[in-house]
Amino acid sequence: PGPDEARGRLVSPEQGASLSNIDLVLQRPASIRGKILANKQSVSGAAIGLYYLHADGVGGEALAPFALSQVATSGSDGSFEATDLAPGRLHVLVEAPGFALYETRQIALREGSEERDLLIDLAPSTVLNLEVVDASGNPVAADVVLTGAGISRARRRKADALGTLQFDALSPGEVTLEARAPGFRRERVTTTLRDRES
Repeated sequence: PGPDEARGRLVSPEQGASLSNIDLVLQRPASIRGKILANKQSVSGAAIGLYYLHADGVGGEALAPFALSQVATSGSDGSFEATDLAPGRLHVLVEAPGFALYETRQIALREGSEERDLLIDLAPSTVLNLEVVDASGNPVAADVVLTGAGISRARRRKADALGTLQFDALSPGEVTLEARAPGFRRERVTTTLRDRES
């Protein structure tokens, strides 16, 4: 609690001249609290991240979407608390070894608000191994973009010299893959992932 706006006076150390009419706008931070479970069991050590779809900059201008990683970590009982958050529209992202990357519904954080009792139920992950080749079967070190699997953001990987790459921490479901490489036409394919896809 406290005033949203404070007014102060700045003094230049070199000339000793005062600067007046300086507005210092203070915003109350928001917070998110919740618990991470898997099959009704607490998950400790899960990394909590945020993906902001919309937030305002210092001057009130709309910022481009951005992500924040490791803003909190779940404790031994699976609980987590992310504090000092900027208001905006966002998804909470959860990563934990052996589980699919989880993305919550869109959350609207207002200044000073508290999102409580966010319950997140993780699912086992599946892995997608790929090999990118040309029409003659030669490996291509292509850039591959994956969309779907319950995540709004695209994920990108680059194939190695043998044309191989891997996407992990995926949820079973439909995904779209798009491969790009210099000198080749862009190719896109849609497939359905099942448990432990390879």
